[in-house]
Amino acid sequence: GQQQRVALARAVAGNPQILLADEPTGNLDQATGAQIISLMFALRERSGATLMLITHDPALAGLCDRVVHLRDGKIDRITPGAATGKPDVIAQPRAQTGTGN
Repeated sequence: GQQQRVALARAVAGNPQILLADEPTGNLDQATGAQIISLMFALRERSGATLMLITHDPALAGLCDRVVHLRDGKIDRITPGAATGKPDVIAQPRAQTGTGN
């Protein structure tokens, strides 16, 4: 988990508009994975960045605003996640999401 925390610190150091995370909990035990996910979502909220997760875990995907399902390398469907009701930050530039950056 320490490597993931360091990677997150490096990733957000430059105040990026988009954070990409490919299987962020893949090699972690459940407790450490939950800490990493909590940290990632907190960083997203604090920075106003878009967080894009790539995961095979439906529970983790469901925490997101939107879930893009792929089949055979193509978008199959897009469904709302549990975090619906928030601004669509993918469709809006950062300045319009209230961060002003």
